[in-house]
Amino acid sequence: MSLRQEFELLRRVPFFAEIEPARLKLLALMSERVAFDSGKQLCRQGDPADAAYLIIDGHADVIVETPGGPS
Repeated sequence: MSLRQEFELLRRVPFFAEIEPARLKLLALMSERVAFDSGKQLCRQGDPADAAYLIIDGHADVIVETPGGPS
């Protein structure tokens, strides 16, 4: 995917829609594209945050640990 395509993709995400174009282009330039195999765990609840993920293709399940178990 080209830098222009990544910029356009980010611009369509409501969270990023109001960011000025120069900053959004910088974000696209600095972003790292990664792929994960099906069933791979990205992070666990309570882990310190070190990244943000934007899913371009596929899906992810979010599981929240509660006193009654995962939900």
